[in-house]
Amino acid sequence: MSKKQKLIVALATILLGVLFIILKKDVIGIAMTIIGAILVIEGVIAIIKKAIFYGIIFIIIGALIITFGWIYAKIVIYIAAALLLIYGVYELLMLLKLKAKPIWLANPVIKIVAAVFLLFNQEGTLDWIFIVCGVLLCIEGAFSAIYALVDKKEEKKPEEENKEEVIDL
Repeated sequence: MSKKQKLIVALATILLGVLFIILKKDVIGIAMTIIGAILVIEGVIAIIKKAIFYGIIFIIIGALIITFGWIYAKIVIYIAAALLLIYGVYELLMLLKLKAKPIWLANPVIKIVAAVFLLFNQEGTLDWIFIVCGVLLCIEGAFSAIYALVDKKEEKKPEEENKEEVIDL
């Protein structure tokens, strides 16, 4: 990947992080709308290409996602929270059974707390999750940009890459 491409990816990561911080849980709604719109467009294209059955299916699914996307998202979040809670409790019990050091208990306890918050305070918890993810994305993007700027490695040309892979016997 070229230095320019690395910088573009780093800046896109930072931009995504900023969007997560600003929009918080609204990112889910925007993503659902975009996915639904893409499916509707794909459906129209399929109908134009004479694949009428698939086109109608795509349009219906796209419209359902646009209209009822949050219902699906909430269901998925509740399922994920329940699974996280079960896994956190399982992990905690295993660590207690193994008589692990107290520091190792922090991870399953954090999972359990996060799951409980997601189950009983989904709105507020999602905002915080997106803010934390946004901050982490911004940090990742900044580190990637710094790495791209200070990386002094010369990029290999395609001919050089092929020469290294050839083994002379």
